[in-house]
Amino acid sequence: GGIEMSGGAGHGEWYRMFTSGFLHYGVFHLLVNMYALWILGGAVEHMAGRLRFGLIYLASILGGSLGALVLDPGTLTAGASGGIFGLMGAIFLAQRAQGVPFRDSPLFMILVLNLVITFGLPGISVGGHLGGLVAGAASGWIFFDLGLRQGMDKRLSVAMVGALGGGACRARAPGWRR
Repeated sequence: GGIEMSGGAGHGEWYRMFTSGFLHYGVFHLLVNMYALWILGGAVEHMAGRLRFGLIYLASILGGSLGALVLDPGTLTAGASGGIFGLMGAIFLAQRAQGVPFRDSPLFMILVLNLVITFGLPGISVGGHLGGLVAGAASGWIFFDLGLRQGMDKRLSVAMVGALGGGACRARAPGWRR
């Protein structure tokens, strides 16, 4: 999600799109997200390396904030879940690049369960989860599929994912350069 009010990020407070990924609603929320981040983050870092992991996570947090702003404007949200959904998306695309169909991924049922919870329980940021998933999947496609299959220069793929995160921030926060 992202602790976002439609006025904040849109009125030069671009940092809210980033910092929201580090705020939580209580100890249980924090513990669940940190456990998921530990498991999924370790997997992505192992596959991609530290720099790419960091960029995937950053793009996912920003994509989650953008999703929350687009689908739930004016709603207060917080948490690392946009980033966590993004890590799941990146893993799916890494596995796809290795020839593993989505339905055969060991992560498939975990994602389905999390999407059922996202849409089934009140008070969960649907936009934050979906925005993070899309940004993470796009980052995974750039790093693991497009970059590897097309023989792209690694610096170009890093720049593309960086631009993805910056674009998500810029889309709803016109004053982000201040």
